[in-house]
Amino acid sequence: MSQPFTIAGICERALRKIQAFPTSDDSADPVMMQEAAYWLDMAVGYLCGTRRVLFMVPDVLPIPLTANKAGPYQLKPVNVSSEVLQTLATENQQAIRANNVSINGVAFPIQAFIRKDSVGDDHKVEIIRRKQFDDIAKKDAGGTPCKVYITRTTEPFLTTYPTIREDGWTLYLRIQTFAPDLSQVGNNRVFALTEAWNMWAVAETAYQCGSGPVKWLPQDERNDMRRDALFYRTELLSFNNDEHGKVRRTAYRDF
Repeated sequence: MSQPFTIAGICERALRKIQAFPTSDDSADPVMMQEAAYWLDMAVGYLCGTRRVLFMVPDVLPIPLTANKAGPYQLKPVNVSSEVLQTLATENQQAIRANNVSINGVAFPIQAFIRKDSVGDDHKVEIIRRKQFDDIAKKDAGGTPCKVYITRTTEPFLTTYPTIREDGWTLYLRIQTFAPDLSQVGNNRVFALTEAWNMWAVAETAYQCGSGPVKWLPQDERNDMRRDALFYRTELLSFNNDEHGKVRRTAYRDF
């Protein structure tokens, strides 16, 4: 099995790619390593903030509903130690659920459904936009929620419509989380980033570091690194980021 890189491993490979960490040296410069970690953190954050990435879509988030309360139900990150994150990464778990919040916070809501605890049948709930929610005249109407509005803030709030009138119901929210904090150099694994993304992470970090923060490489070298990073990202998003649940015709290129 391929080796999952740590934050330090990615930073070391990126610095070596731009000739900032010669093979003759026992260790990379700590200041350069920290700078590389900052750019790795920003690169992964940008990736997770601009497109759907499956490794940041954990299990559904349960939100127990309270009778006669439409909201707001707050969704905020949990402070989790690096030791816990390392344990989770080792066990190949993408996220934990505690107090109905995710580790890194809600970046994008994807899907919602509601279930009565004693029955177990799922009912789809529509995630609506702010204007749709504002257009609802009687927001305190009672009934089984069929719509939900989630604010687009750093710590989002969720409001249901109509308002549930009895306890024993749970809303389940499938989300994409924000990227984890990768700015601290260490031997901890890049949380939830699978081995297939090693090449992209190294190439992208090398390009960013070689564009001025660590070294100023010639334009043609920077262009080559930019091309490689974009190629790896495109390949990964077109295949590795697919759930592979659709049947398709076999193409000639498959052989």
